[in-house]
Amino acid sequence: MTWQRSPKTSSTRPAVTMSCGAPSAMTFPPFSAILVKGYELFASGSIWDHIWFSLTNFAIGFFASVILGVVLGVPMGWYKNVCKTFDPLLSGIYATPLIALLPLIIMMFGLGAISKIIMTILAAVFPILINTMVGIANTDHRLITMARAFGAKDSQIFLKVSLPGSLPYLVAGMRVALGRALVYIVVAEQYGAATGLGYLSSVAAQRFQMAAMFVPIIIIAALGAGLNELLKAVERRLEKWKPQK
Repeated sequence: MTWQRSPKTSSTRPAVTMSCGAPSAMTFPPFSAILVKGYELFASGSIWDHIWFSLTNFAIGFFASVILGVVLGVPMGWYKNVCKTFDPLLSGIYATPLIALLPLIIMMFGLGAISKIIMTILAAVFPILINTMVGIANTDHRLITMARAFGAKDSQIFLKVSLPGSLPYLVAGMRVALGRALVYIVVAEQYGAATGLGYLSSVAAQRFQMAAMFVPIIIIAALGAGLNELLKAVERRLEKWKPQK
């Protein structure tokens, strides 16, 4: 921004010049430079601690989210009164922007792994919970009626009909939760951490080391794509559990 004096008045005004064109190599380095920098980081071993920190916290938080989501989602889907009671509270919490809670979480639990795990749980648990609840609640009533006609008890109907029928919903919720968890753990590490892929990317950006900044981003993207394909494979394996309509 440059300041110029107007020829008609004695006041000064800012003259802003904006140019549009192809992005420079400084902001978007060539992919070959990113590969070279990635090789350097892996060869030196400096990136392994960051990867281990991020993946450990992600794994703990994600598996805890799956357990919490299933444990809370099953009764909400099976019992209508429970769903009616807690659904407004669930909707309100789910709509709360997690990034606004991040400073509070860091103040309460510090900059270490616990705050990152809690952030991952908050990001991932709600898609799993909601999908589990919907999967249980949307069990085909014809199958339930048929099972009752053959003398099946509620526990047998739940284990043999409702639970297998809800597995595609559960896996779909896990796939949504996977992306949210990866995003928010990186955000948490960028906001306040001393290690991790998000921290590494943030420090590199502050130093204008753009190739180094993109290396953690590509690792996270590759991790997300690989885990998503793994969940797809699990979903295909669980198709045989789904009751045939």
